[in-house]
Amino acid sequence: MAVELLISRDEVQSNELAEIIERQNSLRQQEDQKTFHEACDIIEKKYKDINAASCLVISSDDWHPGVIGIVASKLVEKYYRPVVMISFKEGFGSGSGRSVEDFDLFAALRAAGDNLHSFGGHKYAVGFTIYQEYIDRFENELTRYVSEHLQLEQIRTPLFVNFELELYDINDILMEWIERFAPFGPDNNRPVLLTRDVSVASYPYNVGRNHLKLKVVKDGVVLDLIGYNMGDYLTLLKKNSLIDIAYTLEYNRFGSRTSIQGKLRDLHLLE
Repeated sequence: MAVELLISRDEVQSNELAEIIERQNSLRQQEDQKTFHEACDIIEKKYKDINAASCLVISSDDWHPGVIGIVASKLVEKYYRPVVMISFKEGFGSGSGRSVEDFDLFAALRAAGDNLHSFGGHKYAVGFTIYQEYIDRFENELTRYVSEHLQLEQIRTPLFVNFELELYDINDILMEWIERFAPFGPDNNRPVLLTRDVSVASYPYNVGRNHLKLKVVKDGVVLDLIGYNMGDYLTLLKKNSLIDIAYTLEYNRFGSRTSIQGKLRDLHLLE
């Protein structure tokens, strides 16, 4: 359909095709969000101490196999360790995995390959099929390999700031330019932004298992932030605290609402 749109010379037909593609993209994005939130819930219930987990292996009968690769990339951004997701249907699973920088996930998959029906991919992204009865043994062998070969430094990535900007620079035009560089992953990270001297606009709080939620304000512009696994900062932050923030930007889609949200990567308390 996208090819038809590109080669169409009929304006009416082009508009109809564009509307159909836009609707399909919107549905896919909703499916992405739904799967991402379900995956996070499973991870937080399954892995009581996320810092002790060398990799994350999760599965469900409810996931669409076409979105788990994208979602796995988002989970790597959130938890910064290799992630494998499997979508099962009638006992047969389609899996997708994404890795962190400089860790060969394909080698790990090959080490556990006797449990798989088929597999392929490269260092940072893999795909495979598996019968459900082999899932436990596959997970054990994959986890053991990752634990033995993944260095601690590889899941403590250094933070490089790409650009310094003000909150009033954040708008849909900026987001459109950022999204043009998608898909994001280990070799193509979202740009990390720095804004100095912002004030905590309301009382911060924790959500889920140790995730920090807060609003910051500067020059009358407010930005919602979430810091995954950054709940320990809660005791240091108060309303009107002055901080520097390093973060990435993404769209937060909830139902029919879409807003720009910052994903906090680090902060520095100024007072």
